[in-house]
Amino acid sequence: MRVRVSSGVSSLSVKNLKVSTCKIACLLILALLALSISLTNIAELSSQQSPISLEDVKLTKGLADRLGPFSPIEESLELGVSWARVKGDQASIETSKGVYDFSELDLEVSAYQALGGNVLITIFPKNREKPSDVEAYKQFVKALVERYDGDGYEDSPLLKYPVKYWEVMNEPDIQFSTAWMPAMFKGPPEDYVDVLKATYEAIKEADPEAKVVIAAPSVINPSRAPPDTLEFWEEVMKYGAGNYFDVGNVHFITGTESEYSEDTDFDVSYYKELLSSHG
Repeated sequence: MRVRVSSGVSSLSVKNLKVSTCKIACLLILALLALSISLTNIAELSSQQSPISLEDVKLTKGLADRLGPFSPIEESLELGVSWARVKGDQASIETSKGVYDFSELDLEVSAYQALGGNVLITIFPKNREKPSDVEAYKQFVKALVERYDGDGYEDSPLLKYPVKYWEVMNEPDIQFSTAWMPAMFKGPPEDYVDVLKATYEAIKEADPEAKVVIAAPSVINPSRAPPDTLEFWEEVMKYGAGNYFDVGNVHFITGTESEYSEDTDFDVSYYKELLSSHG
């Protein structure tokens, strides 16, 4: 299996990763306050280039109204943003068993695509835990992928071009809730691998050309990561996660310019060590 590593800061993709850590910090602030996106190296995902450059697009009032809480994207355009992450949450989309309401997600995807942006959809099972009914969950995933695969069958009427990258949850090592953020996942590492496997199989059945992105660790740098976080990801890989994703995923988050040098690799080297230690 060929695994490609993408590096990311919570929520936005930039064309040039050699930006100052000051800009990275500003980008993170925008993301945390308004955007909820995932940064991915555009060079690694070049097969899904947007038809126009985001630098050449102006945010119109109509699009800003449609984007709602995402309206600060205009500032992000100046940083070369060209990818956005949106959430495909089973809890909000599957209104009853086998019945799906994609209306909100249709609008969100189309708003970014209208700006020329590429979209990655992050899939969450109900309750952010291993589904009790795995087959029902896989049916949801297949319906979700079918909605945005651009094959002309049951596609969103607002879709401009296909969505080909799908992330399986987000930072599942975060298993506690706060006043402003729910737990990302509830369950041991082997449960996450089961979710990853089921999601991978459903995505590939619906769209064999789609790429599956494993969730990123919340922190991968050993100097900053809590021991249980690193242990979680060691166990994920030990349980065979490498068989069920096409694209690796790193989140790089820092609040101070002095913490990292200008030539940082955004913690990609630590992530590569994790992958290589498990084949």
